[in-house]
Amino acid sequence: MKVQANMRERAERHAKRKRLPTLIVLVGVSILILAQTTKFLHNRMSDNNTSITDSLSQIFSSPTPLPSTEPQSTLSGISASSDISATTATFSSDVKQMLVDAQSWPNSTFKLQPQEWTHASGTRIYFIPSAEIPILDLRLVFNAGSARDDNLPGLANLTAMLMTQGTDKFDVNSINEQLEKLGSHVSMNAYRDMAVLQLRTLTDPAHLQPTLQLLAAILSSPSFPKPAIERIRNQLLINLQKQQQEPQTLVKKQLWQTLYPQHPYGHPSIGNQDSIVAIQQNHINAFHKNHYGASNAVLALVGAIDRSTAEMIATQLLTGLPSTSVPPPLSTPTQHEQTLTANQIAGKHLHISFPTQQTHIQLGVLAIERNHADYASLLLANEILGGGGFSSRLNQAIREDAGLAYSVGSYFTPMQTQGPLIISLQTRNEKAHEALQKIEEVLYKVMSEGPSDTEITSARQHLLRSYPLSLASNMDQVSQLANLAFYHLPASELNDFPRQLSLVGRNDIVRVLNKLLSRERRVLITLGPVNPYTKSTASIKAESTPASATSDLSTPMKNDADISMNPSS
Repeated sequence: MKVQANMRERAERHAKRKRLPTLIVLVGVSILILAQTTKFLHNRMSDNNTSITDSLSQIFSSPTPLPSTEPQSTLSGISASSDISATTATFSSDVKQMLVDAQSWPNSTFKLQPQEWTHASGTRIYFIPSAEIPILDLRLVFNAGSARDDNLPGLANLTAMLMTQGTDKFDVNSINEQLEKLGSHVSMNAYRDMAVLQLRTLTDPAHLQPTLQLLAAILSSPSFPKPAIERIRNQLLINLQKQQQEPQTLVKKQLWQTLYPQHPYGHPSIGNQDSIVAIQQNHINAFHKNHYGASNAVLALVGAIDRSTAEMIATQLLTGLPSTSVPPPLSTPTQHEQTLTANQIAGKHLHISFPTQQTHIQLGVLAIERNHADYASLLLANEILGGGGFSSRLNQAIREDAGLAYSVGSYFTPMQTQGPLIISLQTRNEKAHEALQKIEEVLYKVMSEGPSDTEITSARQHLLRSYPLSLASNMDQVSQLANLAFYHLPASELNDFPRQLSLVGRNDIVRVLNKLLSRERRVLITLGPVNPYTKSTASIKAESTPASATSDLSTPMKNDADISMNPSS
C-alpha cells in the first residue's frame, strides 16, 4: 500500500508539472483575449464600422478598412483556402528587429527596404521582397471609390461587388472553383476614396500563374451578369432597410452628410434606395470602363518573389485594363462655420428622434488630408484626446470620473481631401446634456492649456511601440504600401513615420487642435427619444422609451442650427 501511495504521489507531481506549462499558456491567452475584447468594444462603441484608430495599423493607413469610419462594401464572396489563411501573420526578420528597436525609439532606425517604380502604363508600383514564406500578397487600388459616383450613389460599391461575379469566359461558380483549387484568395471592396482588389496566393508557378491569368480576366473583362446585379441589388436594399433601425449607422450617416453637404463624401458608399434601384448594367459597364484603367491605379506587392517577377506580374495584370484618363482631384469640402449662441458646443446641431435607451452622440470637424504636413501632429493629438483608449482625456473625464459612458473616444479618418475627426459616445438619455458639457470642458482645457509632458511622452511611446505591429505581416505591409502610393506619399514613409512622430512637440499639438476644433467648425449629431438641448431631465426620463420612432419636427428650435429629424426620412 505504501508503495502504491508513493507511486500515486509521484504520478500526481508529474501530472502537475506537465499541466503547469499548459496553465501558463491558457492564462496568457486568456489575458490576450480579454485585452483584445476590451479594445474591440472600445472601437465598436466609438463608431468603428470599418477602422477606428486605436490601432496603429488603422491610424497609419486609410480605411481598410478598416474600422474606417465609412461603410465597407460586402466582400465578393470568394473564400481563401485554409492553407494560406488571410489571418496568417508571419513576422519577418525586419519586423522582429523593429519590435526590439521600438523600445529605444526615437533613437532607433526603421530599416524596411521598399522599392518603387512607375509602370509603362502609368501605374505607380511599390514592392517589398519577403522570402520567409512562399506567399504573395498583392493589392491593386483604383481611384474608383464612391466619391466618383456622380449622380448615382452606390455605383462604385455595386461595381466592385460585381467584379468577381463573372467574366466573358468564366461564370462565378467557375471562378470560385478555380480559386479554391489553386488555394488563392481574392476580394474586392469599394470605399469612399478607393476600390481595392486584394490577392493572396502561393508563389509556386503552378499556383501563381493560373491565379494571375484568372485575375487579369476579372480585371479586364468582367461581364456584370444581370442575375448577379439583381441579387446583389436586393441584398443592398435589405441592408439599407436594416440600417434604418441601427442608431449608430443613422448618426454616422447624418454626420457625414452634414460635414460634406455639397461634396461626394457626403453620401454613404452603399448608396440610397432610389439610386440602387436606378443603377443598370450600362451604368456599371461605363463606370468600369472609365475608372478601372491602369493610369488610375496603384499596385503594391509583398512576398517571396524578386523584382523581375514583380515587374512581370504588374505587366500581366495591367496590360489588358481599359484605357482611361486620370480623374480630376476631388474638390475641397465647404467648411461649415456659424455664429454661436451661448453654451452651444457646436456650430451646428441636428437631432434624430429615435426610440432608444441611450442617446448616441457624434461630434465632428473637417480635419486634414492624408498627405498633409500636420498628419503626425494630428495623430498624436488624437491619441491624447480620445484615441488612446483608457488613458485619453475624453475617457478619463467622461467614463472614469463622471461615469457617463461605457466607452468614449475620438478618431481621425485620413482621405484624399479633408477627412473627418470625430468624437463618439453613447450615454443614458437623462445624462446626454451633461455628457455634452463634459466634452466641451475637455476640448476647452486641452485646447487652451495643451497636454502635459507626461501625456505627450506616454502617447508618443504607445504609438511608436505599436507601430511595428502595423507591419507585422505581409498583408499588413502591402496594405500600408498601397495606401502610401494612393495618397501620393513615398514608400520611404514606412521608415520615416517614427521619426516624424518623434519630432511632434507640445506647440504642434496645441496649434493643430485649435486650428481644427474651434466651436464654430464643429458639427454635432445626437440621436435619442428627445433632444438633449430642448427638454428637461425630468422630461427625458419620462419620454425615454417611446413606442416607435416619430418625427420631432414639432420640437421648438433653440436656434437655427438646432433642428430635429425623422430617421425614416
